[in-house]
Amino acid sequence: MALVKNLEFTGDVNRQEVIRTERALNEAMSRLIVRKNRYFEEANTELIKAEDGIAQNEQILAHRRNQFENSMFKAVVPGIVKIFGLRRWAVYCGR
Repeated sequence: MALVKNLEFTGDVNRQEVIRTERALNEAMSRLIVRKNRYFEEANTELIKAEDGIAQNEQILAHRRNQFENSMFKAVVPGIVKIFGLRRWAVYCGR
């Protein structure tokens, strides 16, 4: 823009050309702002979906953890069950 204004000052470009250049610059800036806003809206939507999924999975995990902690496992036959499938949990049945 400064280049066009310098050309106007020297008389190489008329005022109409300066106005046309300003309009084109404003339209380009407007399109850029619209793109940025659209990007932020899409990113925000994706973030909300991800946070919702995380919250839902945390609720499921808490529910299943509660079920597990409140469960009692009994052996049908006497013996020792060494590994029960969850990390460090072991079930020991008396003989």
